[in-house]
Amino acid sequence: AGIEAVVVYSSHRDLDILPKYANKGNALEWLIGHLDLRPEQVVVAGDSGNDSAMFLIPGVRGIVVENAQPELVEATLGLPCHRA
Repeated sequence: AGIEAVVVYSSHRDLDILPKYANKGNALEWLIGHLDLRPEQVVVAGDSGNDSAMFLIPGVRGIVVENAQPELVEATLGLPCHRA
């Protein structure tokens, strides 16, 4: 249909269809700028694929929770984050 969208499947049951730039990472980048923070001052936690964009922001510290879905675990492999 020519619609620019991002499709995120997570938790083996959830399907998010979002506008191209609508994700938690972009929202967090905006908030960091709005609050005049450094990424190093921010800690994020997540459990599913729709959280992965937050972990990709350089400097942001992340926590992958114990019951995280496999898609988040895979998306954060090699990233500097804590695995609870």
